[in-house]
Amino acid sequence: MTTNTAVKTSAWGERVRTLAPIIAQWRDAGEQERHMPRPLFEALCHAGVFRISAPKAVGGAEGDEETVLQAIEDLSRQDGSVGWNVMIASNTAIAAAYLPAAALREVYRGGPSTVIAGALLPKGAAIPVPGGFRLTGRWPFASGCHQANWMAGASAVMA
Repeated sequence: MTTNTAVKTSAWGERVRTLAPIIAQWRDAGEQERHMPRPLFEALCHAGVFRISAPKAVGGAEGDEETVLQAIEDLSRQDGSVGWNVMIASNTAIAAAYLPAAALREVYRGGPSTVIAGALLPKGAAIPVPGGFRLTGRWPFASGCHQANWMAGASAVMA
């Protein structure tokens, strides 16, 4: 078991390290724009880092915790904001795995480069209504919103 994890971690680590030149190339632009530049986002998608935690059922890698954390740590060494965005996408992909199968397929119908972003701190209220919920609230910050296909806005379900 340890060897298998080490091999997966090493493979992802190498993949992440090959991104260093493009991350360095776009670092200043990202700082100025205050979000990830599109060419950097596309390079990260192409390398598969946004699908590291996505379920295998929808084309993700479903990486184990050690592998995912090591990849995020390596990306963060290169650029903290890149690591942060990949961490948010990774955490929301893990949360999405708990959706019913049909909903999960809908979220990932865009393929393995689907990115879910947002704020996981519950800032809203989900009020039950026929057929679902009515959300109300304010989410003041949504990490990764510029490149996201889906947004997460955690809410407390009101009885």
